[in-house]
Amino acid sequence: MNSKHKVPKLGNNRGHRKTVIRNLLNSFVIYEHLTTTKARSKVIVQEFGKLMTTARSENLLLAEKSVAVKLFDKIAIRKVMEVYRKRFADQPTGLINVYRLGPRKGDAAEMVKIVLKGYEYKDVGKTKVTKKKKIVKSKSDMNNINPSINQTNVKNQVDINSTQGKSKSRSGI
Repeated sequence: MNSKHKVPKLGNNRGHRKTVIRNLLNSFVIYEHLTTTKARSKVIVQEFGKLMTTARSENLLLAEKSVAVKLFDKIAIRKVMEVYRKRFADQPTGLINVYRLGPRKGDAAEMVKIVLKGYEYKDVGKTKVTKKKKIVKSKSDMNNINPSINQTNVKNQVDINSTQGKSKSRSGI
């Protein structure tokens, strides 16, 4: 009978593995979604379940200290204690949805997206691009705009502007 506690290695030594898990867990708590490998997602789901169990305990001070051991960002700690504690008060398990994304391009590792229940995706930074209508003027309209400008003045202005518009290389040559 094998009664040893199995620890997922994640291809790292102990210190690096703990740091990777803490960083992933911290990012997951703040952003409520994360794209990572399948092996790492299994660890994150387990750790988040343990984190929420400790956060739901009766003693708030002890719960906050226990959460602070696993998370290092003050924003993440406050979010767990104030937002997630209320959101998942009645739901003991099943807090995370896992979606398979397929293999990663570089090394073909199985990728997944883990999303916290209750997360709403918001399109940030994307705006609709509208095409500007071109105003076409006839040549007779162009000549009537400003008849006082001589052709020589226009040529001199173009030459001055063209020399100022040239960009230099990064080395300054």
